[in-house]
Amino acid sequence: MTASPPGNGATAEPQRRRRRRVLLGLLVALALGVAWRWGWPGWPVADADLRFTPAPVPESANAFPVLAAAGQALQFGDRDYFLLDDALKETDFSRARIEAVITANAEALKRFGEAGDRPQFQVPAVPDSQTALPYLDQWQALARLTLFQARFRGEAGDQQAALDELLGLVRFGQRLEGAGGTVAHFALGVQVQRLAAEEILRHLPTLTLPPAALAAAARRLADCQANPDGLRRTCRAEYALWCADLDAIAAGTYRGGYADIPTVLACYPYPRLGLQVNTTRRGYSTFWRALLADLDRPASQRATWDPGPRPLPAPAWRLLLDPNHCGRHLRWDLTRRFAVLPRRAARSEMEVRLCQAALALRGYEREHGSLPAELGQLVPAWLPTAPAAVFSGGELRYCPAQRLLLTGGPGGTSTGMPTPPLPAGPDFSFARFWHQRDPGLVLPP
Repeated sequence: MTASPPGNGATAEPQRRRRRRVLLGLLVALALGVAWRWGWPGWPVADADLRFTPAPVPESANAFPVLAAAGQALQFGDRDYFLLDDALKETDFSRARIEAVITANAEALKRFGEAGDRPQFQVPAVPDSQTALPYLDQWQALARLTLFQARFRGEAGDQQAALDELLGLVRFGQRLEGAGGTVAHFALGVQVQRLAAEEILRHLPTLTLPPAALAAAARRLADCQANPDGLRRTCRAEYALWCADLDAIAAGTYRGGYADIPTVLACYPYPRLGLQVNTTRRGYSTFWRALLADLDRPASQRATWDPGPRPLPAPAWRLLLDPNHCGRHLRWDLTRRFAVLPRRAARSEMEVRLCQAALALRGYEREHGSLPAELGQLVPAWLPTAPAAVFSGGELRYCPAQRLLLTGGPGGTSTGMPTPPLPAGPDFSFARFWHQRDPGLVLPP
């Protein structure tokens, strides 16, 4: 046997070490590439603070079953929906047709009104956005029918019944806004409150009810103040739904929902190639935490969320260079849809408080012959506390000589008078009201 040359073993050992280092480097590079492309697996999102577990509500106290029964009893078609939608925008509409729809749905409207007798309201938990919207279309139709029913009763001279129905709508909207459902539930609650408060201000110049009835109505509105935890519960419910949809997209089982996620996914031939689930989910949690923290600040100090320009759809080959392009598009859509929620909640509360102050001032003037010198004179006989200005803090700005109520504006208190203030009456619209620099309401004589 021939002996190996001296020093050969010493030379082979460094070569094996170099090969191991090269192999280890390749494995590390491969792992980093996979992590860059698909996100960091095994890095879970710590989102326990974003979870929301509602406390159970007894069946006998929950208004949801009664409202669900009212929605099932509704006989309503697409033609009727467009009829009501057009009637809300125009003063010239087919009253006979709307009255026929109201008569046909008398039983559903009766159940809808009975739901106000239940002390609590809770939307059942939903597993995903496909099942998040039961009865919302029916409730919207019932709310609009109730609105027109109150209008017709007021025109017929039964002002007390009309006012009671409108106050019931405000209460329904407040409870739906704070029920902890999805943002669609929240948006419907805000819309119902706006329509009902708008209708009350439309009829304010012609109200001939006694002062005691107006005081009772103002106190009922004071009891309908917004639930500060309602929007927080909505944010937590939405976070769970968006994360569930994100997991369904990654698993290839997503079948669509109520948000604009299908529109975003339609921009990409292979959405999962441009989606890093963990990275996108961390972006979701960062946004919701910032939004929830913003809710703890006064309305005038809340941040103005700018989603930035819409991400343009990328071709399939560019997704290799931008591994989370679809995820960034989803995050942009999330910010665009939900960044306006705090402002909408503040406006909804301000509309109710403005209506509450107008009713109390109307009743005070009927009883004493003149308006009070300050809003504090309404407490405690007419209101439990002086109505506050949501945006600017403190009380509403009140000018009795000019019969004027000022809200301070959506962006905070501004100097000078509004240009111009809107008188309460048949043409009053909150849509035009908030377009003013410092929104103001002229009280009718």
